[in-house]
Amino acid sequence: GQEFAVAAATVGSNAVNKTQLDAKTGLATDTVAGIVEKALAAELTSGTADKFPDALTILGGLTISSGTNGYIKLPTWMGGFTIQWGVVFVSLSATASVNYPIAFTTVHSVVMTMASASFTAQASNYIDTITTTSFNLTNKSPSSNADFNWIAIGVV
Repeated sequence: GQEFAVAAATVGSNAVNKTQLDAKTGLATDTVAGIVEKALAAELTSGTADKFPDALTILGGLTISSGTNGYIKLPTWMGGFTIQWGVVFVSLSATASVNYPIAFTTVHSVVMTMASASFTAQASNYIDTITTTSFNLTNKSPSSNADFNWIAIGVV
């Protein structure tokens, strides 16, 4: 192949040769500017390489659906963890089937709280039949219909 030789650069607008470039640019550290190597997705996921991801790699796979019922899904390199939330109305002494906005592959936890009703101390409201697509929420209040807020955590 053809080579292009560059002499020693002495002025800011001159080209530099490889020896000069190598002498002035080392690897970046926590305190020194320099050259960084881009991490591959597999290296980022494993966390073993001392390399840096680009913005697309960091944010790629981050998905958000905001609203009363919604979710935030973290990228695969962060484990693909997903937090989903919503509100469901459940009539007095009834059970509602609640579908997640998106299906999980693994569900780790589902939690509910009451939003708009006052219950007696004896009320036993509960969640059961938890699957990757839904759960059942039972309102055991002896006196009130209610909206229930819920949060589910898992992997999509």
